[in-house]
Amino acid sequence: MAQGSARYERSAAGMVGALIVTLLVILAFVAFRAINRDPLSVHPDKVDYLQVVKDLQGAGGLDPAYPAELPKGWSATRAVYNADNLAWELDLLTADGRYIGLRQAIVQSAGDLLEEYGYEQVHEGATIGIDSAISPEWKTWTFKGHSDDTAYTANLGVQWGDEPNPSRERGKGQTLLVFGGASPKELQQFIGLLAQDPLKG
Repeated sequence: MAQGSARYERSAAGMVGALIVTLLVILAFVAFRAINRDPLSVHPDKVDYLQVVKDLQGAGGLDPAYPAELPKGWSATRAVYNADNLAWELDLLTADGRYIGLRQAIVQSAGDLLEEYGYEQVHEGATIGIDSAISPEWKTWTFKGHSDDTAYTANLGVQWGDEPNPSRERGKGQTLLVFGGASPKELQQFIGLLAQDPLKG
């Protein structure tokens, strides 16, 4: 009886030991896969925003502001005419993945346009000068609850200087909004790239 009990104890101990070894092998395999697995990265699809601009220019009624080219590493991820908001919308990512958005629409005020896109508690800042073919003056905005976001707005179709400039009449009555989590330097760089010149082709 004692001999059978000893065999049972040895058998039970062997099973426990085998189970522990199996678990250690599984854990080692999982750890190995985790260490050697390439990190999952998601890259939004790039869009041909210039083709969308051409289509809008050909349709008439809207003279969209757009960058003729983007800095190295930047990409456009969305370019549409939003029929619900009657707005031209362009989304981009900088080389380090920071977001920049452009919105152009006919609205009563820049504040209305900001609220239309989810910025309800806005703080109007100073008007600054930016070297831009669109407008030399841009209003700055910051947002409560969106501490990393900055925005700039300009009214299109305004004439400057003593002599009327018909080219400034394009898009009259529309407001242009540039905003996002990119740095103010990057946002202002983007504004400096904007134009409304007709695209060929």
